[in-house]
Amino acid sequence: MEKGKNAKAGNRIIRFTMNEDVAGSTGVLYYSNFFPVEEGATYRFQCRWRTTGSAAKVFIKCHDELPTSFRTRAGGDSLKTEKREVYRSQQNLQGSAGAWNVQTEDFTPQHTRFTPRWGRVMLYAYWPAGSVEWDDVVVKQVAPAPPRKGEKDRRPSTETKVRTREMQEDTPATLDATPAKQKSSTRRAGSGR
Repeated sequence: MEKGKNAKAGNRIIRFTMNEDVAGSTGVLYYSNFFPVEEGATYRFQCRWRTTGSAAKVFIKCHDELPTSFRTRAGGDSLKTEKREVYRSQQNLQGSAGAWNVQTEDFTPQHTRFTPRWGRVMLYAYWPAGSVEWDDVVVKQVAPAPPRKGEKDRRPSTETKVRTREMQEDTPATLDATPAKQKSSTRRAGSGR
């Protein structure tokens, strides 16, 4: 990866150059710094990109700050927080090779259990070997979060009716004592089954 050497003052590009070994295994990625996000607000990602034929993707990863019991490198004993990924937007870029393409996509960071507070852009390129250039990478809020009524309805996923607090209670959930119905088998006369 290199920043554009011949770029005008104040204008920089990011260039990924990959040989076949790198392109065929891990590819190349670049993370932005963290930036604050508001859960439920709508954001717009936009960039210009150009490729010699290598595939390009963009991930916007949003994080919450969660308590951790891991010690810092300084060896402190107090509990700290760490940023943990709780939301991801994946954008598979499609465009012509050799031309500057524009990618624009909206995303809304949200999670059923955690609160996205920090965002980070990851630019990624992989197979086939070649180069990908990135320019004018921007994330901006385009709509505020709607007002929340009451406490967040925390649950492990949007697909379940079970709430997080129910999973944490000591009392076991009530189970239906009715046994599952057996499939009835029909035998034909003389079939030998």
